[in-house]
Amino acid sequence: GMEWIGNGLFAWVKVRETGKCYLFSCLHHLFVDGLGSKHLHARFFQAYESLYGGRPLKHSPSFQQYIARSHQLHLDQHEIFWKDFLSTNTITRLRRFYHETGRYKIKDSFELKSVLAFTGSRLRNIAAFFKAVVATYFYRTIYDDGDDNNVVLETVWHGRTGEYIDLIGMTANPLLVACPIGDSFNETYQATLESMMQSFSHKELPYSRLQKLGVKFSQPDILVNIIPISAESVLVTNPNGDAKFHLNVFVDVQNQRASLDLVCSRQCFSEHEARAVLQRIVLMIFRLAQSPNSETKAIDLLLEPERELLLQKFGPGDVVSFDTTKTLHGLFEVQVLKSPDRD
Repeated sequence: GMEWIGNGLFAWVKVRETGKCYLFSCLHHLFVDGLGSKHLHARFFQAYESLYGGRPLKHSPSFQQYIARSHQLHLDQHEIFWKDFLSTNTITRLRRFYHETGRYKIKDSFELKSVLAFTGSRLRNIAAFFKAVVATYFYRTIYDDGDDNNVVLETVWHGRTGEYIDLIGMTANPLLVACPIGDSFNETYQATLESMMQSFSHKELPYSRLQKLGVKFSQPDILVNIIPISAESVLVTNPNGDAKFHLNVFVDVQNQRASLDLVCSRQCFSEHEARAVLQRIVLMIFRLAQSPNSETKAIDLLLEPERELLLQKFGPGDVVSFDTTKTLHGLFEVQVLKSPDRD
């Protein structure tokens, strides 16, 4: 028999001579890329076989019922707060650079105790917190002292929840949303939460900000992929408009613990630089969770060993020169080199 499953076709075929059954899947490329379709096929087959392999096929629940049951499990456990995104956006897929080769992949993880103490346990609040941290970090490292305090983020919603959200999340439904940078981090967090709770209709998009950035509608400098049920990721292009994703930070929230994966291009970052970026983001997470009313301009982006090294190398009052390269890691270092004059 054949089953339509969301964004693709699954077909069971039984070979009379052997009595064996085979699962064929056809997933539209607009929803899932090649790597995602292979994993999705394998995971569904494994789950279906383990749960219902001992029953005759005619007595097994259909895939449609299986998806619906998995979907309901998440509805029972989490609050779904996106309502109108399907009617206001065009569905597309992530760019092929999402699975770019030649990358570093660095991991870190930590307990969410301090974050939960500030945000509470609602998933939308936790997602807004990480989104605000990321927006603040990149505002300080790229757009600091700009005329406009809005950091434009591209939010990608996968369009379906389910038990295997990591795989189904490979489908992409892009939206644009402004993350207003306030005088304090708490103001930024509250504004981000309010922005996330809106319907994200296209008429509300800050086109003026995109025009100031000098980039195309589909290629803003900062891209953020928010999956509020379990994870969010940050996809950053370099400022010259290249569409390759040079830096990816994935934040996965499960069981009151956050796991961070940083993936970046070897052409743009050394392993030391990549590890330092991840450490700085983690440092900001802890500090802002404990002191959410910190002034945005005073938020420290340095690790203590880096600060001590710079203070020894550049005494107070010395003028620090730096390379004005337009690569992304060069822009990060602009902020690092400013730091001896702070505090």
